[in-house]
Amino acid sequence: QILIDSVMERLAQDDCARGWVLEGLPRTEQQAEGLKARATPNKVVMLNAENTTLLPVLAKRKVDPETGLSYDATHPAPTEEAEPESGIASRLVRRTCDTGQGAKKRIEQYRAAVAVVQGMFPKAVKAFPVEPDTTFDDMVQTASAFVLEAPAP
Repeated sequence: QILIDSVMERLAQDDCARGWVLEGLPRTEQQAEGLKARATPNKVVMLNAENTTLLPVLAKRKVDPETGLSYDATHPAPTEEAEPESGIASRLVRRTCDTGQGAKKRIEQYRAAVAVVQGMFPKAVKAFPVEPDTTFDDMVQTASAFVLEAPAP
């Protein structure tokens, strides 16, 4: 409830009057119900990828524990050669939830959240397939086109 209250407080600000984007929320049925009770989105973008696409991506991801920033093939971390003073390259770690059984469990949790969101907002949801060769720019372009369409009645 605290999370939804914070989100609703932020969405009430002037710069959200024309619309807003929530990434990674809701993640649970309780969050979806809290959101639906106070602000129903008119567009929900879902990215749909097979485990064979997701697992290699997660396995390559590294996180800087100092900043919390994630790096992967799409968003590579600075190298020691390029930015020796930053020290980022030497701090990078792999999270246990990004490899092996941790990654599989994380994907299962995501799929469960997707099912909840689709059930709560059926007219607003559109799922977009993500293939191994889908680029980040392709995903943004496709999702943006959907978001900019007139809302479904």
